[in-house]
Amino acid sequence: MTEQHTSFPFISVVVPVYNGETVIRDCIESLLALDYPKDQLEILIVDNNSTDFTRSIIQKYPVTFQGCSAARNTGIKKAKGDIIASTDADCVVSPQWAREIANAFKDQQVNAVIGFAAGINQNTYSKFAQDLWEESWFHKDAHGYSVRRKGIDTRNCAIRKQTLETYGY
Repeated sequence: MTEQHTSFPFISVVVPVYNGETVIRDCIESLLALDYPKDQLEILIVDNNSTDFTRSIIQKYPVTFQGCSAARNTGIKKAKGDIIASTDADCVVSPQWAREIANAFKDQQVNAVIGFAAGINQNTYSKFAQDLWEESWFHKDAHGYSVRRKGIDTRNCAIRKQTLETYGY
């Protein structure tokens, strides 16, 4: 039985990068390996005027490439998706990342979701830094996590495009 792709929301993933030649390849390859219908997914890599080989690496992949400053906002403006997902150039996503985002947005009252971002090269220091980050941003109680602070950590988040257009970005 084939999957009904129309049941999946169109997701635009925006990845800003600056001088990311050592990390952008892994990021793009993880996004291309997403277990999500390719016709419902757009990957926008936005180069913020890198001076290294970032641009030439990006151009080897079947992704939309945009070069300019104010990278993330430019990517959002160019995005076609109803949901704008964001990660950073030094991040690698799991194959289920887009599906998990889509599942969260099945509830029409959900306007934004954010998630944790554990490092692939995790060591004691990075684990400690992640724990501090989670503690400063989130409060955990019997109902789950709630955000303590204003703003969004853009390493692992998704927002309805309509919400961004209404409230600004």
